[in-house]
Amino acid sequence: MTATRDDAPVTNTGALVKTTINLHPHRTPPVRLSLSLRRYLASQFTYEALYQLAWMKQHECPGMIARSRLSDASVEELAELLTSGGKPTIGFWRRHSEVAA
Repeated sequence: MTATRDDAPVTNTGALVKTTINLHPHRTPPVRLSLSLRRYLASQFTYEALYQLAWMKQHECPGMIARSRLSDASVEELAELLTSGGKPTIGFWRRHSEVAA
């Protein structure tokens, strides 16, 4: 049996545990629901609740916010870029957000 001292100073020399929060969890495949099940689920909510849920979903995605602020010409340029296999860079978004502002 090992004796312990109650008056020993508190130290933090033990193992440090680093906790990280994954802000972008892995993508899960979409759940496929039948039309009758979708109607049933929708009927369980009020119109106001469904509207609020849709608003929150739309505004949690920065890409959706950025796309909603594009001008018609910028949307055309984005569509051309995407159909040609390109990916919009931060520079694209900055240029087109300045035009819209």
